[in-house]
Amino acid sequence: MLVETETDALPIVKVVAALFRRSLSVPGVASRTARVKGVAALKSATDPQAATFRLLGDRIEVERGVATDAAVVITADLNDSSVKPKVEGAARHPALALTVGKLLEPPIGPWRVETKRFMEAALKRSDCPKPIRVNVAGDATYEQYGGDGQPAIDIYGASDQLASSMAGSSLLIESVLAEDVSIIGDLRDLSTLTGYGIANLFGEL
Repeated sequence: MLVETETDALPIVKVVAALFRRSLSVPGVASRTARVKGVAALKSATDPQAATFRLLGDRIEVERGVATDAAVVITADLNDSSVKPKVEGAARHPALALTVGKLLEPPIGPWRVETKRFMEAALKRSDCPKPIRVNVAGDATYEQYGGDGQPAIDIYGASDQLASSMAGSSLLIESVLAEDVSIIGDLRDLSTLTGYGIANLFGEL
């Protein structure tokens, strides 16, 4: 199933489209989604950001703003996933609301799976620092990417937080600032990885 956006898509449109593509890559999700048609929207509870998504059977179109024909509107704090979203229209359109809710929350795989996928894409960039070692905090478990020897960057975090950061569900720099993840390395390299994280969030890595 295709996920299409405007050519000049805003960041929230890119993020929503990337989430949808990740969800639709899970076996069975695309076929189930194809049976549900309708228009829904996501808007921020704290700023003007908003996106509308049209489920059209063979594709999903994502556009900016809240369309007047949106049957389901989800209002969420885009900076705090612990705040429960407000959903309007779910009682009248339960299948649409449930389908969209699941598309917006793609499953996150084990930390090794998500880290491998992220690092393989990052290492294709010419400016990627290497090697990079990813360590499970409080454990001797780690994986190293981009060669052997002393790593240019060491990343430490709990396995679930590492998985979230590498999957694009949270930005690496945000995890560092929240002290959920720690990094030993050059600030320039952290900036480079942050850029990769943003590209990953937009589905462009």
